[in-house]
Amino acid sequence: MKYFDDMLSKWGFSDGECEPEGVECYRAVYVQTLNTLLDITQSNVRVVAWNRPGVHNTCLIVHVTADWFATLNPKDVGTGYAEIPVAAQALGPRDDAYDDAIYLAYAMDVDDYVIVEPRIDADGLDQRLAALRAAATSYERKEG
Repeated sequence: MKYFDDMLSKWGFSDGECEPEGVECYRAVYVQTLNTLLDITQSNVRVVAWNRPGVHNTCLIVHVTADWFATLNPKDVGTGYAEIPVAAQALGPRDDAYDDAIYLAYAMDVDDYVIVEPRIDADGLDQRLAALRAAATSYERKEG
């Protein structure tokens, strides 16, 4: 879970300046995996995706109580909520079952389930090169 720690803080991903491609997919995998493990370990904590508004890191994972989590539509859990009531947030220390679930999730290499494929934006590249050609009225190579 190479991006998990960044998703726990508004200062993650260099204060939101360098979110990796596919970050929402990684978050969805982390949330699904962790909630399965948190259920198995019988933790009183669950996690949900939260799209933090404003500046800083917008791709967050928030700890919530298992009771509040049970009231949610499972399809929405990994997609990012706009608002999470403070009363639903698990703000205090995590239980031992939470620590066990985190340890197990790290050992599972769940990042392997996110496929990010590099691609070339051919149209964008062509436009940039055309602009470069148009701007370069003359080029003279300097010797020495």
